[in-house]
Amino acid sequence: MIKQEPNVRDFIEKPVKPQVLSALIHKLLKTQPALRKPGF
Repeated sequence: MIKQEPNVRDFIEKPVKPQVLSALIHKLLKTQPALRKPGF
């Protein structure tokens, strides 16, 4: 039911992994993740 709503872009099952959530947000917003500097 929820998947058929016009404002639903994607569906993630729980438990949500932070890497998966981050990747999906970047995909939907058409952005790129910040580059990590060595040592951080």
